[in-house]
Amino acid sequence: MSSEEKIPTAATKSEKKEEEKVISEKKEQEAAKAGAMPSQKKEEESAQKEDIQSSSSTPSSATPSGVISLPDKQAVPHLPPPPEGLTRRPGSDLPDLMYAVKPGQKVLQTFPPTVPLSEMYPKKRYPLGKLEKHLDEGTTHRSANSEKIRLEIMNEGITNDFRRAAEAHRQMRAYARQLLRPGMRLIDFVTEVEMRGRYLMEDSFLSDVSSNLLRASCSSLNPAMSALLGKLLNDEASSSATPSEDAAKGKKGKGKGKGKAALHEDEETRQLISSLYPDYTHSTCGLSFPTGLSLNNCAAHYTPNPGDTRVLLDTDVMKIDIGTHMNGHIIDSAFTVCLDPTMQPLIEASKEGTWTGIKMAGIDARFIEIGDAIEEVICSYEVEENKRMRSIRPVENLSGHSLGDYIVHAGKLVPIHKNACDAHLKMEEGEAYAIETFATTGKGTVSDGPDCSHYMMAPDAMSRIGSVRNPKARKLLNHINQRFKTLAWCRRWLEETGEKQHAIPLKALIDADLVHPYAPLSDISRSHVSQHEHTILIKPTGKEIVSFGNDD
Repeated sequence: MSSEEKIPTAATKSEKKEEEKVISEKKEQEAAKAGAMPSQKKEEESAQKEDIQSSSSTPSSATPSGVISLPDKQAVPHLPPPPEGLTRRPGSDLPDLMYAVKPGQKVLQTFPPTVPLSEMYPKKRYPLGKLEKHLDEGTTHRSANSEKIRLEIMNEGITNDFRRAAEAHRQMRAYARQLLRPGMRLIDFVTEVEMRGRYLMEDSFLSDVSSNLLRASCSSLNPAMSALLGKLLNDEASSSATPSEDAAKGKKGKGKGKGKAALHEDEETRQLISSLYPDYTHSTCGLSFPTGLSLNNCAAHYTPNPGDTRVLLDTDVMKIDIGTHMNGHIIDSAFTVCLDPTMQPLIEASKEGTWTGIKMAGIDARFIEIGDAIEEVICSYEVEENKRMRSIRPVENLSGHSLGDYIVHAGKLVPIHKNACDAHLKMEEGEAYAIETFATTGKGTVSDGPDCSHYMMAPDAMSRIGSVRNPKARKLLNHINQRFKTLAWCRRWLEETGEKQHAIPLKALIDADLVHPYAPLSDISRSHVSQHEHTILIKPTGKEIVSFGNDD
């Protein structure tokens, strides 16, 4: 030890220990402020995330009605500013629908949809579909032909009707994809999607259904959905003045209200048609057929009947087939969903098959060549099913079809397999087609199944109504003629419009051949079928896939 070093006394040792103790306490306090608080915030944030996720992933069957729960106001994240040139509906605190902004759009759509298309597109010019040239070399000159261009401009009003119906269809598809959850009752899902679609298009059907369906269901809905539907109904009621009331107030029949008199873009034209043709009772816009939710081996024509309790399972292959129309100009488009990734090749087979048919479609396109190409594409796929690799084939007795005004199947068929028709049959200018394909792991043919849900009135039914002795059956036939005319309908829609006791009268009409049933079409048991479909217009200068969207 050096002579210069000092020997520490007991007092200095105790002071040093006190100083170290104070320093360590300060460090612990600083650590608590810098480290403990962020960890606490992280715990709170993770808890909030779990609450939001649990509220968004809760299946709809958790609510009494089965309709998906809307997020509470506290759970809705802060909405970012809308893109430049766009606004949100005043007073709405609903999140945005995940949907790409389109040219001409001025208002963002909400989830669930609460903004009619007329508000989103105030200039009434609706987004174009996908434009393509005709494939045949002999028709390439059409795109620069001034006469064909003028002819296309003359038909722009009809084309705009198709585009409006297509825009409603795209938003319904987007909403359906975001709404769907495993465990959801199919009848609740389809009722919700259809009601939103009618609201998008401002369908006059809503004025009949509102009190019968929406108001009756508000008592069983969760508070958020109940409040939303109640607001929509109150808005509708406050603006539904009749033409006579408007005249008494000195107003014109047109307007921005959502009442029955203001649902049509051209009310004067509608009134003129009604005066010339008293039995003209088609809806101006709305759904062109019941939304199909065909499952697994069922290829088409299934929608839930009243009382159906079926729910969506993780392994289900579901075809969602939606039809909309504007002034009878029909959009018929479908897609397939499945949460099981092993079924993806089956879904891709029908999707690629449809796009092959669209590519070959056009003026002078031969149906037999389209069918040959579609079958070749679909048969190139295979899928693992029930732990075995299965080949995929087209459903031979199903096909695409032409579309007419208020007629879904207008006569011409677009085959999806080889050698299905005469070689001389062709597409023609001015026609509209639903190009649809079905891919299956089964036999490749479908047959009628039980539990029919789709119906259509016979074309000459009203001329034979005198042969119906049952007064309730006559009343039901008049109701069907007034509401649906030549369009397809389902038993659910009868109940929604107040015809709850319809089973016996409906059977009497079927037995008298005044109503035609269209049973579900199914392949063999334990097989799976996929479907993909788009509507195309064969225009003078090219073809337009009007139902095309970002989900393709």
